[in-house]
Amino acid sequence: MKPGIKRALIAAIILLILGLLVLAVILFGPKLLSTHSSNQLNLEKFGFSILPGSEYRESVGELGKTQLPATFAEDKLTPEE
Repeated sequence: MKPGIKRALIAAIILLILGLLVLAVILFGPKLLSTHSSNQLNLEKFGFSILPGSEYRESVGELGKTQLPATFAEDKLTPEE
């Protein structure tokens, strides 16, 4: 087999593999991202489900003073807050 033909065949196979990878990302990418977002949200809320009691309860601070519960819900915070 001539070196030019061999090189062209290898290039064609590499392009075919890259094309198939791009096609797979286009077809399955959005589904994968939505599943990842859903799993991440469930993981973030996991801690609240295993802790007993309300997340808005009074607590005792480091100096022994009573701290009032939060007056806002964490679900309504923006990422900057």
